[in-house]
Amino acid sequence: EEREYWLPVGQWVDYAFTDEMSMEVGTCFGVNLVWREKGEHWHEDCVGTKKNGITMMCWGMISWNWKGPFHIWAKEMKEEKAEAKKGVEEWNERAERKEDQLNAE
Repeated sequence: EEREYWLPVGQWVDYAFTDEMSMEVGTCFGVNLVWREKGEHWHEDCVGTKKNGITMMCWGMISWNWKGPFHIWAKEMKEEKAEAKKGVEEWNERAERKEDQLNAE
């Protein structure tokens, strides 16, 4: 009886799912093993290249009957990373002050 009015479609409308992943383009993925006979020379097409591809971070969101934003970030430089960290710290300080103010009222 408690599920008589349960509407899965109506409930899933209120939820969104997100995921992120790091990707490398232009590199070998995982460990590649090659077996060869004793005394056999390796073949050039079996030799992997060093990592010199492009690294990026991807993030996306989906919901019921809706595809959310999809963002791709390239790896940042040290200066960009430091600037972003400073921005996050400033935002956190402002949020903390605002929270203290709201709790004091």
